[in-house]
Amino acid sequence: TKVGFTYWVYVLSFAAALFHSIRQLRCFQAVDHENKTMMDFAMIVDNLPTQSGDSRAEEDIQRAIQDATGQQVIGVSIAWDFSDNQEIVENAVKRELRHQ
Repeated sequence: TKVGFTYWVYVLSFAAALFHSIRQLRCFQAVDHENKTMMDFAMIVDNLPTQSGDSRAEEDIQRAIQDATGQQVIGVSIAWDFSDNQEIVENAVKRELRHQ
């Protein structure tokens, strides 16, 4: 009957979707394991002392990490806490984006 057919189409398509999602995950994991990506070379450092934005903080941290680990550091990116000046920063970003 139509109801039985619809039931089996739904069940089989759901099972196929699950199988496909598992296969996609396994394929991604295999490719990620075989290739070097930015995620393989990341480091998170927290509890750093408070610094102003006008200092050369990225360069100072890069130098300190290189000295401590003996490894070459390609770059440093700092997630600044700008919660006190959030509106000012957001307005500056909007202005900058309008001019591009």
